[in-house]
Amino acid sequence: MATKESITAILEWIKITHFGSMNKSNLPQCMETETDGISTDEIDLESHPWKEKTVSWWDVGMTVISILIRVIAVLLNIKLAVDYYQQREQNYCAWTVACLFVPMCVTSLIYAKMCHQDKKFDGGISKASRTALLVIFSSLFLRYWNSLIYSLKCKRSELRGNRDEQLKYYKLTIKEESDISLIRLFECFMETAPQKILQLSILLMQKNLVTGTQVLSVSLYLVSVPWTLFSYNRCIRAAQPNKNKLSYWYMAPHLCWHFCVSLSRTLCITFVVLIFPIWIIVACVQHAVVLGFLTYIVERPQFSSVIACHNFLFCIALGFVYIFIYIPVKEEPTRYKYALYYLICSLENFTCVGLFIFYAPGYLRQSVGFFSTLCTLAIVFYYVGICCMCIYYTRYHPNVKAGRNMKINS
Repeated sequence: MATKESITAILEWIKITHFGSMNKSNLPQCMETETDGISTDEIDLESHPWKEKTVSWWDVGMTVISILIRVIAVLLNIKLAVDYYQQREQNYCAWTVACLFVPMCVTSLIYAKMCHQDKKFDGGISKASRTALLVIFSSLFLRYWNSLIYSLKCKRSELRGNRDEQLKYYKLTIKEESDISLIRLFECFMETAPQKILQLSILLMQKNLVTGTQVLSVSLYLVSVPWTLFSYNRCIRAAQPNKNKLSYWYMAPHLCWHFCVSLSRTLCITFVVLIFPIWIIVACVQHAVVLGFLTYIVERPQFSSVIACHNFLFCIALGFVYIFIYIPVKEEPTRYKYALYYLICSLENFTCVGLFIFYAPGYLRQSVGFFSTLCTLAIVFYYVGICCMCIYYTRYHPNVKAGRNMKINS
């Protein structure tokens, strides 16, 4: 199992002898969410009970849905590549395949490193072979398989009244969820988001009729973003024993914030893809490298405790996620980081929309209402997301809520 200082497993499950009670966070300090590690967060009277060390049927259902969303997304992208090839659109086919398999290889390498840090390749040829197959095919859906099996066993033990076995499989479930929580973010914003930018640009460029596969592919992205963020935040809080589960009402502004910002960024990048495809790739890579380098210098997340180069490459990979959203990797105040990040994104968004207004293809300008709506939505979604962020931090953040509860109790 990874050391406490390692970021390889985003959430590190504490070793507890004889299945004792959990009394500290198993989340490394560098990955506790935002400024959410204050002890007052332990007072969470309005949240659902989360100390029962059990798995609900809703949790099992969420894992099944994650598997289905992943499988459907991969199959749809493969179907799109085949359709483009049959339509003699070799460029569209090549870009679709590249946007599918290149990020998939990156996430698989990150997951392999996590498995190595957790010593999952140890224990003989049989276990090493199973882990290797899990890594190779994990980009489809097997990454969620162990989590599903453990959660079902935990539920079965609960129904049988076997408390020790229930606690054992609960910890294994949370550990597996911890191992894949960050990978889900990489899947969403390094693979799914670029794929949808490509498909949106193709939709706006092509003169043929829009196919059902294209509509389903883009629609699935709109579902996968909030679902990924919801699963990620649920995992992070589940692995911190001193924190209760937030109600869905309290999580709504948080999800709306990241969803609207990422959707706005997707639209803005799509606009420039239509007019300057090579330059937008250069700009995105530059954005990722600069922010990844700053993350490496300022925050120093420890992805590997042995090889420093791995830490740097991990930060660069994280920089590609920062093209769409910012996820803090260190437990400290994030006000100025968010302010700087969203200032940069605001300038980039206005630049993208401005370029689109002046250089958009003529066939898009013919429909004034559609053209104006696209430009407006790209800006409106961004500032709706910023407003949701302000609402979340002033009204619904766990520390704010804990402070209100303390005042009420006093």
